[in-house]
Amino acid sequence: MQFIQQAAGMIFVPRGDVADFDINYGGLTIDAAWHDYDFSSIVGAKHVLLVIRGSVATTADDGVIFMRKKGHTGMFNMAGWNAYAPGDNQSTHQIVETDDNGVISYMGDATTALTYYDFLVRGWIEL
Repeated sequence: MQFIQQAAGMIFVPRGDVADFDINYGGLTIDAAWHDYDFSSIVGAKHVLLVIRGSVATTADDGVIFMRKKGHTGMFNMAGWNAYAPGDNQSTHQIVETDDNGVISYMGDATTALTYYDFLVRGWIEL
């Protein structure tokens, strides 16, 4: 019941019929380090919860891309897209928090061979 009371002021903003992915294969730096990605051109320069559809594929075991709020340093409160085995393609929806400027941080695992990824913002929750 507490979550419903807190969520009462939140608004979901759908993007509608999006024509293409926001991030295509090759659009991220994949080197096992954290980098920033700016979604403000989509959501504006504000703090929101992004609803992201993502897919990853790999030729090795356990290819992964993580996303989290810019400025966070912990490894537990983040979204992750994993492909667990060679030829595996995983597609899921995750919620990722932005900072006050619409920016997130991401990290791709460079120890595996990610052969494909794409990400699309389906909408966002305004806080």
